[in-house]
Amino acid sequence: MSKNDTSILRVTNEVSNLFMNSNMRHSQHSLNLVGSAAFVIDSVTYKTLDRFQFNRDGASNGGDFYGTSDAVSVGIIDSRFDTILEASKVLAVPATDGLTGRQRIESIFAKRLAAEGKMSFSKLMKIEGVTETVTIEFYYANAKDNFSAVTLFNSKVFTSGGNFPFNVWDELKIDNVNVPSQAANGVEIRVVVRGDGSAGATQYRTTGWQCNEGSRVLPWSLMLGDDLQEIDILQRYFEKSYDVDIDPGTAGALGRVQWSVLNYGVMNNNSFISEPFKTIKRVPPTIIGFSATLGTINRFSDEGGVDRVVSFSSIGTKHFGWKHADASSTTGMSYHYTAQAEL
Repeated sequence: MSKNDTSILRVTNEVSNLFMNSNMRHSQHSLNLVGSAAFVIDSVTYKTLDRFQFNRDGASNGGDFYGTSDAVSVGIIDSRFDTILEASKVLAVPATDGLTGRQRIESIFAKRLAAEGKMSFSKLMKIEGVTETVTIEFYYANAKDNFSAVTLFNSKVFTSGGNFPFNVWDELKIDNVNVPSQAANGVEIRVVVRGDGSAGATQYRTTGWQCNEGSRVLPWSLMLGDDLQEIDILQRYFEKSYDVDIDPGTAGALGRVQWSVLNYGVMNNNSFISEPFKTIKRVPPTIIGFSATLGTINRFSDEGGVDRVVSFSSIGTKHFGWKHADASSTTGMSYHYTAQAEL
């Protein structure tokens, strides 16, 4: 049994938090997105923290949320939570507009919630400035692991200064949520922050998300116990050849895939090489290549630093193939890649 198979077995049978990257320390997709690039208008994408999606709306109505996609080191709670997500509202935002953050739970894990029939949720949160409402919404996927169509099965509204304290860190908690059997298809939990039309700046901060089966919220924990093990399960959905603190598309040799022919002629456009993934993927992923020299998409760098075409095929959950698709007299080539198998 591989390390990844062992991790999956532990998650489906043992762990007490079904959220991944719940302390927001991992951001493989991008470390540097900020402002409107971080929270895309009316777009649900994985561009920020691992396993989290964020989108915003309402730019046409004179208000907006901006923020950092990178977790911000602030050291404000305790040693478990030294990183957070922060979003700032800079204008008056109507109640119809705001920011949505979500995480989707795969069916192999969500079946625990459906079998129990009860689930609980919590997150640490702080809102400063003018009043905002925060709605927690629970959905199940209408088809197994397909979130293109979902059904709402529960929700609860919190108001800063009302049933949630203002200007202080506190735990937002929902116990004893009834879970229908359809949740075995997969569960999506959304946190929707809305404005009330008041002018003035607002900061919304959050970290420490927790989701478990049962009628009460359990003490927070990482899914797999520590950050080193957590990255292994995160790479089931997304991995990159770059080191974890380097953005995809960055030019540079560190972490690149490299192949060369020594003392044996040259490579040509019939060269085909198979590479293993770091972690077994949820499904065969979408792969994008990047030149190690210039960061150009779907190019490799030959030994002279020239970008040439690379293509990918025979993509499975454990390995992928890549082909030198551009005539060259080079004896070696290198590239970076990302592999995405997100929900």
